[in-house]
Amino acid sequence: MYPVPLTTNAKGKSIADSKNKNQWVTQIIEITSPSVTVTGLKANTGYQFQVRAVNESGKSDWSAISTVAAAKTTSAIATAEAPDLKKAKFAKPKAVPDTTTADSATITWATVANATSYVLTYTIPSGVKGVPGTTITKVLTGEELANATNDKVTYKIEGLKSSTTYKVSIFAQNASGTTTKTVSVKVKTLKIAAPTKLASSKTVKPTVSTINLTWQPPKKGFGVDGVNGYIVEVWAPPASKGVEPELVQVVWVDKDTTSLEIKDLEKKTKYTVRLTYTTGSGLDGLVLDRGIESAVANKVITTAK
Repeated sequence: MYPVPLTTNAKGKSIADSKNKNQWVTQIIEITSPSVTVTGLKANTGYQFQVRAVNESGKSDWSAISTVAAAKTTSAIATAEAPDLKKAKFAKPKAVPDTTTADSATITWATVANATSYVLTYTIPSGVKGVPGTTITKVLTGEELANATNDKVTYKIEGLKSSTTYKVSIFAQNASGTTTKTVSVKVKTLKIAAPTKLASSKTVKPTVSTINLTWQPPKKGFGVDGVNGYIVEVWAPPASKGVEPELVQVVWVDKDTTSLEIKDLEKKTKYTVRLTYTTGSGLDGLVLDRGIESAVANKVITTAK
């Protein structure tokens, strides 16, 4: 192959000027498929190609010459993809039903022609006035784009703070570069809601050693991905003034449970029951994370005389 500078004909089209020839460059490529991508070419330059096959028996004749014009810019994505990206439309969070939680948000945007990957950026607020947040950059390729279609890309952002607004920006990429233009969308994570209606059972009254609890999850769901149960803590009142309350029982129940009997209690005692979520299985979830411990329901229940 050799480069041929482009000229322009009367109709404004680029054509090859075959009078100005450079030396042929021979490149041996070990492939068996009938196509190959040639890199390292100069922008705004015409190239002519010939191909022949080679094996242990020898070489074939050269093919007919084919002329190809390289693009007028070495960053094709900057010209070809930026307009497509500019037209891309994000679906609002409510357009992706039941996907935004207290620590995650799912967004979708229009597929960009020729893009092989996407760069997603957003900032996690520091929570301290005057202190900048942490900017997160994710490059989405391979498995992360496994669910992409010809029309749209959908991606779930995890590890977010609850009740926080994020501005998410998307850039498109390919081997030629990254788009300078972007589209952005704001998403707000949910507030972690506490269980509701925690109370002593209306049908099973407290005895001298037992209390029966009932509760309901929030109407809008748990709000946190991975929640699979509740932690129930039972606290006895301080033995004397100035002494801390005593944790006497800790029980784990699965997320579908909405009632529980607490046994082996002291008679005529005011117990404080604390109910919250857990992402762990069993009492391994006692050490809570991601702000779930703020979603607590409390109830004081007295055992019988």
